Amino acid sequence: MNKNRLILASLVGMVALSALSLSTSLAWYASGDRLGVSAVDLEVESDNLIRISDSKEISTFVKDLNLNSLEDGDQSSFFKPVSSMYRNEWFSSDKRAPLFYDCSNADAFGNTHSSNTTTGFYQKELYLLTPTSQYVGLDVEKSLFENDEETNLLRARQFCASEKNKHLKLTVDEVSTALNKLVDCLRVSILINDVDGDLDNRFFIINPTKQENEQTFLGGRLDNDNDGYFDTYPDVDPEGIKDYVEKEIVYGEINDASLISYKEPEDPQAHDEVIDQSDSFFGNSFSGKSKKSAYTFDEVASKANGLVFKEEGALSLDELDKIVIPCYQNEPRQIVVSIYLEGWDLDCINSTMGASFNTKLSFKLLRGII
Repeated sequence: MNKNRLILASLVGMVALSALSLSTSLAWYASGDRLGVSAVDLEVESDNLIRISDSKEISTFVKDLNLNSLEDGDQSSFFKPVSSMYRNEWFSSDKRAPLFYDCSNADAFGNTHSSNTTTGFYQKELYLLTPTSQYVGLDVEKSLFENDEETNLLRARQFCASEKNKHLKLTVDEVSTALNKLVDCLRVSILINDVDGDLDNRFFIINPTKQENEQTFLGGRLDNDNDGYFDTYPDVDPEGIKDYVEKEIVYGEINDASLISYKEPEDPQAHDEVIDQSDSFFGNSFSGKSKKSAYTFDEVASKANGLVFKEEGALSLDELDKIVIPCYQNEPRQIVVSIYLEGWDLDCINSTMGASFNTKLSFKLLRGII
């Protein structure tokens, strides 16, 4: 049985070194630079019991797919931080593919705008075919999620020799170590279409570096304007002392914004000096601090009020046996595979930009369907 495997190998993040230079923009990265997709390679090992296609036409199913047929034709496509939040909404609307969201904008009243994005990740519709009715799952022993350390080391050497590093004075080891953290925010998701079942039985997120009891929460404070402080918005002062007060913005998927509590300003008259982080190799949207003059988010009090941040709910490599895909005899089973960077993962920071990583998903036959 172990011979019957489908291997999905993807080589991603093959981009130019210019991705290591930073510039300010609204994003989870404190930069506008992104990572590019190179190609996706698919093949079936061993005795042909599992076949694959990017079309449901039976005549197109083969043991080995030509690499060129699956390359991302739009080379302007890039990886950037996105998020799997609001999945209950797209799932309940019968979407055929997962939606991913950019959560980096808010209006003048502190209302966050988490619109879905069609760029910044890799997504492919695939079909599996088996000669008998079988459950198909992932083989953790054959699956692979790792950094391309050789390429990352090359980039680190080139970066350290560049003009950019003259004042940063980073070593090759520091840069390569930082680049090799990219895999920590890597995610792979699988959506099974055309079967009955709830979200938890049809949509799976894999976090390959997730540790026991570790959880990523899809919300929090961000420093998107890159001034060194968590973003704020002007709010009307209910006591009329002045026209408005600044309050920290709480981004992401939460159950009820009215449950958010704030701490009083440490010093309402303080002048909070702007700290320009646009040139910081290790900068990120998570590393802001609170303004002394602002009302700051009180997470403890807010949670006591009942505020809940959505949990990502990703599977670790030890939990891949929870992914079970029903494949009926000679009936193409559609799955949608997505590869992306989870923007709410605290490892999704500037210093990982320009890194390369490799992934491989190995599918195997589990048992027959009675």
